[in-house]
Amino acid sequence: MGKELIEKLWSRACGGEGTSSNDGVQQLAFFYAAAQIEGRELNLEAPPKFLLDQIESVVSEVADSRAQNLVSRTLNEMKIDHIMEVSPFKHGGNKTTFNTGDMLNIDIVIPINGYCGNAKKIALEFNGPSHYVKCNGQDVESGLTKFKRRLAGKLGFSYKSIHWNEWRLAFDANKQTDLIGKLFKE
Repeated sequence: MGKELIEKLWSRACGGEGTSSNDGVQQLAFFYAAAQIEGRELNLEAPPKFLLDQIESVVSEVADSRAQNLVSRTLNEMKIDHIMEVSPFKHGGNKTTFNTGDMLNIDIVIPINGYCGNAKKIALEFNGPSHYVKCNGQDVESGLTKFKRRLAGKLGFSYKSIHWNEWRLAFDANKQTDLIGKLFKE
């Protein structure tokens, strides 16, 4: 029953001539992307052109954050090859065909033993304050951040993240290489 209901709801979303909000379009894009990885038993039609056009219009230009660029510079100093702003689907062997832009891009991908392919790859995320919600005074990953972590894992990435405050403290103490080194030991 659940499978049929999901397929009917998706078909209904694909049959309309427009979703009213950017948030709604993003939710449909996230659902379709996740269904390709986690819902392999689902028989979902590809998003129609009007929906793909809406998804593409919601995707904004990806801008690297200042902190992300500092992480990249530290990786360069450590002589660690990496690629900035990569769609998780580019190397995941997935049939998701739309541009995920800044909706799901991985901040930094570190290919191990070659340029991704079947080799192990590391997704390195710089998690600024927007990646968290406060719970009892503590930073707890947001639902979208957890979703991205799970999605990257399903696509074969080893997922690592840098908490914004840990980076700030390491940067202030000139210990960025120590922080990144610790990530690779975990």
